[in-house]
Amino acid sequence: KRMEAKAAAAAEQEAAQAARDEKVAADRAVREESDAAFRKKRTGLGYKGREEAAAAAAGKAAEMAAEKAAAVKLNEESNAVLIRKAREEKAAADKTAREESDAVFRKDRDEKRMEAKA
Repeated sequence: KRMEAKAAAAAEQEAAQAARDEKVAADRAVREESDAAFRKKRTGLGYKGREEAAAAAAGKAAEMAAEKAAAVKLNEESNAVLIRKAREEKAAADKTAREESDAVFRKDRDEKRMEAKA
């Protein structure tokens, strides 16, 4: 009898646990449906719509990143051209200054030679 009572109690506990599990699962399903309805009402998008919107946003972000990278590259190339031009102009100015300095030096040297001869 004792074993039968234990078995009956265990069966009762299992049945009660199964009933609780069923109620929890039903409550969860109701909550999930309610949450999904609320999200759809709030965002105007269902689950699939949110996925599509996220994919579109990711595509737009990738496009913007590519445009920014192109702009940065163009800016770097433009800066390189400007730097090269500035270096060329400085080199030309330095060359002109050297040539003028050399011309003055030669003129002074020639004048001193003429004075020394005279």
